[in-house]
Order: sequence, then C-alpha cells, then structure tokens
Amino acid sequence: MKKLFRKGNLLKSFALLTILTISSIGSPSQANAQALDLGKVKIDIPSLPEVKSFNFVVPLADEERLTNEELSIKFFNEMIEKASTLLGIPYRMGGTSKRAFDCSGFTSFVFKEVGIKLPRTSTEQSREGETINKESLRPGDLIFFNGRGGVGTKRVGHVGIVMANNGNGDVKFIHSARGGVQISNLKEDIYYKKRYVVAKRFRPTEEIIKNTVV
Repeated sequence: MKKLFRKGNLLKSFALLTILTISSIGSPSQANAQALDLGKVKIDIPSLPEVKSFNFVVPLADEERLTNEELSIKFFNEMIEKASTLLGIPYRMGGTSKRAFDCSGFTSFVFKEVGIKLPRTSTEQSREGETINKESLRPGDLIFFNGRGGVGTKRVGHVGIVMANNGNGDVKFIHSARGGVQISNLKEDIYYKKRYVVAKRFRPTEEIIKNTVV
C-alpha cells in the first residue's frame, strides 16, 4: 500500500496518520524527497514548503496599562505641576484670577483648569468630596484649616492643595495666603498644624481624566 502526503497537509497530521511522531520524521528539509520504509508499507514524502511563524505584539498605550486609580493619581500629579506655575501670584481677598487669589479662589481656579468645578468658598468646598484622614493624604487632596478666629473649632476659614505626603505628618501643600501663592508644610508650620480641620478628595470622572492626562 502506498500513501501519499498531499499538498497542504500538516506535518503533524501526517505523523498521526502513520503513527509517527514529528521527532521521528525530522524536519521537513530532512524528510524532503525521501522515502520511509515502515515494514511493508512504503510512504513517499514529496517536497514540503518551508513554513515560518510570526508573532505580532501590539503595544498598549501607557494609559491602557494603568488602572483607574493610577490614572487618577497621574491626573492630580499633573494638576499639581500646573498649580506650581502659579507660585508668587499675590494674595487678595476675593481674588480668583492670575492677577491675585484668595485661598478658595486659588483652589477653585486650579481645579477648574483640569475640568473639576468646586464651590467658591473654603467652607463650601469642605462640605463636598470624600473625607480623607491625614495619613492617607496624597497630591490633589484639599486640606482645610481654621481661620484666624476659629482655632479649636471645626469652623473652616482656609484651604490648600496637597502636593506630597511623606508620612509622619510631613505634608506639603500649596495655597494662597498672605505673601501670595506659596508652599507650606503641615509638620513644620505650627500655625497650620494647630488649625487643621479636615481633608477632602475630589475624584475626576473618566471623561475628565481622558481629556486631561497626557
């Protein structure tokens, strides 16, 4: 009996039909135009085309590799970079523009630049968002303090934006106060340390992140 290996058949299929393994046959080039004797059965093996395989890897964009939480962190880090460009702008009660800011005018301006609308005053802002404890603060969180006459109470009178949390109360924040837009440290500045009231986190929507993160 003579069995031909037809064009288009896979080498593996051929091996199974003849109760052979691929390794017993060898590579197509070794088997090319040879004849194998299996007892009384003779099988002619015609020339086989060389087969190549290709692996295609489509790289994902950086944003597709990140989780929603990671994207949110990236979003606020970029927001902090933008806020830092406003350092030195003078303070003025009621100021809401690059000519001058008061504390809540500064925070609302910065957040508006990245697509998040905040209430106008620090008191109103402190009533919105998700309450965060001091140990969990991260860039982009709002940090609220008593005003001059509110020490020892929960009455909010000042607000800033967290820039970094290095642990053990070492929290840097950017805010507009007397002297203009500046950076302070919650651990080192006794004035703000004793006036701390609460911190809030505002989460951007997926659409806002998509339009902002670069």
